[in-house]
Amino acid sequence: MVDDGLDLEDYTCGGYLIVKPSPAGVPEHPISISRCLAGVIPDVWCLSWAGCGDDERYEHATNFGLSLDDTTRAIDWVTERFDKGDIGWPGVFLSAQCAQEFLAIFLPGQDLKLIGFGLPKDLVKDFLVTTDPGVLGKSATYLALERDQKMEKPYAVMGYEVLGYDTSDFHSWVCNGLHKDEELSAVALNQHGLIKDLSDARKVAEYVSRDEVGAEPAIWRPWILLQYLP
Repeated sequence: MVDDGLDLEDYTCGGYLIVKPSPAGVPEHPISISRCLAGVIPDVWCLSWAGCGDDERYEHATNFGLSLDDTTRAIDWVTERFDKGDIGWPGVFLSAQCAQEFLAIFLPGQDLKLIGFGLPKDLVKDFLVTTDPGVLGKSATYLALERDQKMEKPYAVMGYEVLGYDTSDFHSWVCNGLHKDEELSAVALNQHGLIKDLSDARKVAEYVSRDEVGAEPAIWRPWILLQYLP
């Protein structure tokens, strides 16, 4: 299923997420790694020491079909893996294998997608300089890019999503309704609601970055989304 025309060496991995389309999302854009548009796990509520109440944790867990007992076990599992460095802030797997283990233990048989995301290599250096967190600590995505982490071979190429990085997490150009902007009407999308070509994704990222467009104040870049088997 992998596109033979894609050279994974041209991209640096930013991490892996388990994604469930959310009712809050945009129907014509069913795939996104923005937590504004989709249910994404792991998340902050999966960490035992995070400032979340039990009710909030269980509400999020219910969206993924987790029982009360499974929620407790999942929180312990994610926290342990976070401490080992297999998961980073705010809740991103640093390998497909770690994500696959979580799926097999806690979410078997569910209609979820394991998505790996990566940044074109020519954009990585500037991204790291621009988003350097200093003493605040490095997010999972920052760490993966800084380590020059390779993209693992995927099951399928999903497409490109223009994402705005804000400290440690992402907005999407769709969050801002910019997919309806007349200036971007010629951008070709695929069946996942993602941009087909990197060249178009770069143009969208450049456009969204303009102050006059009024997008979320973030670092907007074109990211490739790859699907992995559970």
